[in-house]
Amino acid sequence: MMDSCPVELSVVHDLLTWAHRNQYVALRLTHPSEAYLNALAALGNSDRTDGVPFYPYSIGEQYVNLSSDEAAVLASFRTEARRKIRQADKTGYVIMVDQHPDALEKAWPVFQARSAQKGISYRILKLWKLVMSEAEPHQAAYLYTAWREGVPISAILILRDCTTAHNLIGAIDRDALGDAPSPACLLHWSAMRQAMKMGCRFYNLGTRSGPVYAFKANFRPIEHDWPTPLTFAIRPQLYQVWPRLLPAVARVVT
Repeated sequence: MMDSCPVELSVVHDLLTWAHRNQYVALRLTHPSEAYLNALAALGNSDRTDGVPFYPYSIGEQYVNLSSDEAAVLASFRTEARRKIRQADKTGYVIMVDQHPDALEKAWPVFQARSAQKGISYRILKLWKLVMSEAEPHQAAYLYTAWREGVPISAILILRDCTTAHNLIGAIDRDALGDAPSPACLLHWSAMRQAMKMGCRFYNLGTRSGPVYAFKANFRPIEHDWPTPLTFAIRPQLYQVWPRLLPAVARVVT
């Protein structure tokens, strides 16, 4: 919660109502507290299982500890990360920070290029613009884009709560980058610095996801393991079919 208050059960109840109204089949929730997840289970038809078990790695997430001392946080990174930040800074990248959804449309070619280069499937632009639109009144979503000579080279979308800035999606256009130093480390460092100013104590780089983990390791994150997720069957009859579809879907997703 943005105001540091605990998440009341009524808030989750409203979320389940929203999911039902929007014709979701199931809703998967994670939380660091087993007791809280057990309390949530009473709100509906639920099961302590991962309803979307597609990650080939642990569901633990990589957290960088933040403080008000920028120099100390920077010093905690690997030497390689600090070197890349200096190189990108000298290259003259323009780092833009935006909260309006239209900014994502301008940066979207980066994600399209990365998808074509690596076969990565991103959710549709319309969905991410909706996320930014819903978050904008709460100042909870920030798009960071590295530009060079009027061309977007790399972009990350960050969503924050009262304690943590979460890295949702990110990409770099290798073709547009060419032989220039990558701005990726500088982009994340820019997001971390702003998160510190907003009072965040952690920066969530996401899961230990394949080759991208080598990049995340540059920031020396600490892995936080989460209890088994809680999955609500919003539409029970359809959700009963889901386990039979999982093997085929998993082959496509992973």
